[in-house]
Amino acid sequence: MAADDSYTAADERARAARRAGLQAKKDEQPANTARSYAAKQREWKAWCRTPRAAADGSLYSWPDGELVTPDKLAAWLKEDILLRRVAPPQKKPRARGKGKGKGKAVQLRRQLEQEQLEAAALAEAESLAEALEVPLTEAAELLADDREGYMPPTALMPAAADLAEGSLLTRGTIDAYIAAVIEL
Repeated sequence: MAADDSYTAADERARAARRAGLQAKKDEQPANTARSYAAKQREWKAWCRTPRAAADGSLYSWPDGELVTPDKLAAWLKEDILLRRVAPPQKKPRARGKGKGKGKAVQLRRQLEQEQLEAAALAEAESLAEALEVPLTEAAELLADDREGYMPPTALMPAAADLAEGSLLTRGTIDAYIAAVIEL
């Protein structure tokens, strides 16, 4: 029995030392790191609580809850993090004038020029669509394939704009998610 007591005491001391080491590491972290990790750790906990569908169609939850395991971390990355995309940046128009024009006048002139180009491109696509008896969007695609610098009218581009979802998360961002979860 003495061996069991010494083993239990040694095990308890090892756990206490491990907890103290983890706490010391947390205490050394900058406040920004702790704040950044907190959001990612909340996402991890919410993901662990969310039931998921098994191959047979039934729902299941992780039996070990929020405990971090390699398999669970890999599943989280595959099902959630690696599929995320960053929203593409919204480009703001910059006023660039020719000579000493006023900002508003330059913007209005450029807007008028753009509208004229759009109208001409749309008219050309419409005439080609009628001549070839194809849909308008297909005619615009044919023109874009045929001409190197051709830009289809924006009225025909909403479908193409939806495809530009943004870029995938960078390696550094994914590493930050992993580091935050491993700390749990």
